[in-house]
Amino acid sequence: MSKYLGITLKNYQEEAIEKLKTEINDLLNLDGQKLAIFEAPTGSGKTIMVGETLKRLVNPIDREDGKTFSFIWISVRDLHNQSKVSLNKNFPNDFKYSDFEDLDYNVIKRNEILFLNWESINKEKNIYVRDNEKGKNLSTVITNTVEKGREIILVIDESHHTAISERSTQIKNDIGAKITLEVSATPIFRNPDAHVKVHFEKVIAEGMIKREIAINPEFKQFKVDGKSSREMVIDASIAKREELKADYKKEGASINPLVLVQLPNLQRGVNDLDKDVLTEVKKILKAKYNITEENSRLAIWLAENKTPNLVNIEKASNEVEV
Repeated sequence: MSKYLGITLKNYQEEAIEKLKTEINDLLNLDGQKLAIFEAPTGSGKTIMVGETLKRLVNPIDREDGKTFSFIWISVRDLHNQSKVSLNKNFPNDFKYSDFEDLDYNVIKRNEILFLNWESINKEKNIYVRDNEKGKNLSTVITNTVEKGREIILVIDESHHTAISERSTQIKNDIGAKITLEVSATPIFRNPDAHVKVHFEKVIAEGMIKREIAINPEFKQFKVDGKSSREMVIDASIAKREELKADYKKEGASINPLVLVQLPNLQRGVNDLDKDVLTEVKKILKAKYNITEENSRLAIWLAENKTPNLVNIEKASNEVEV
């Protein structure tokens, strides 16, 4: 176990960081654009390991070649912001952390990390990628950065979500980073130039994650009795919600527990049966528990269906139950 400015690294993390740094440095000395894959289990500290790797890469003491770097960090949904917060917390003085609007002079500075949400650039007409009167678009930013003589390293977090689509390939080609580092617990391999893997057993051995996780350990007590599997899960969830609500009440806490129901992503080509999941869930909730959108006990947050009662849903005492 090693410690760097307040960060205590596990042995497997130190090993992976050094391997990844060595692989990237080797690729930097080769011609053309290169792809590296960093594979690490969920819960192993991927962001910390990548951050420490980048920190060591930019260390001028170790850079006899004089190379300097700018970084682009892309992730799905809001994970890019979560990564930004984590890196800023653990490496506060090593990098500048910026959103697109924060860039000065349309350039990514030395040791600056530009954070982008994948969905925000994965659109042809998005301001980040299209030309505009101010010349502030991703293409111009990349050109200006390269003209400053810096190598661009592109980090794609949770890369399995974006790896194989035609549009994502186009975006990566447009960015044209010297090194693209794809980070995932379940990467999609397309002849990478380097691959560093953190083995699950090593993470377990150092106590970062458990080998087995008990999921719904009391679920077996629910009998089928002609119910669908979805109805059984909903019944179990509502029962647990009521149990938690009673416990909070005993403690004098004004907390209304919230059940989250994750539906299949209909944009990923699921079968026709899955398209009826929302209808079935709403039907069960209404018939058995009088939980509906109309009485504000049910809220929906889907791409094309967002109910008004999502406002203040994060408040502990919000009336929404599901």
